[in-house]
Amino acid sequence: MLLREGFTSVSAVVLASGSPRRKELLGLVLPEGTRFQIQTSDFAEDLPMDTDAADYALRTATAKGAAVVAARNNPDELVISADTVVVRKDKIMEKPTDAAHAKDMLTELSGKTHKVITGVALFHKGRSCGFHACTSVTFSKLSDAAIDDYVAAVGIMKRKAEEEGGKKKRAKKSSSKE
Repeated sequence: MLLREGFTSVSAVVLASGSPRRKELLGLVLPEGTRFQIQTSDFAEDLPMDTDAADYALRTATAKGAAVVAARNNPDELVISADTVVVRKDKIMEKPTDAAHAKDMLTELSGKTHKVITGVALFHKGRSCGFHACTSVTFSKLSDAAIDDYVAAVGIMKRKAEEEGGKKKRAKKSSSKE
């Protein structure tokens, strides 16, 4: 279908995610020179978690992508969306809400094996398809100090990314006024 067509029927490739890692990965798998746009979804990510984790990840990815497709209203675009969940003992672990929650999660995962499941959805010309991938990850035993250092480093990186995002938004607003 799409890959056989060699992107000839695609007016734009849109990543429905603000994740820097997903942006990097998409850049690695698209044909050289293929540019893509980023548009985050306004989907609330509040689906019930009373289901299989792979199903949950795929349904969330599909809902995120569908929201971007509806907002852009251009069926010739290829919209790619994804959602990743961490699963321990058949239970989906919520994304950490703060540093204390992140420390609790890392302590729970320390020295143990868990699953990381990513659902991916693709939308083009009114059609969609999706898949999921599951990886088993085993953490080494982490000391309390290592967990504290990691949580602090991630917090600093997140704040820097948010600051950069704010600067870009302010620059975009000021350049559009000229």
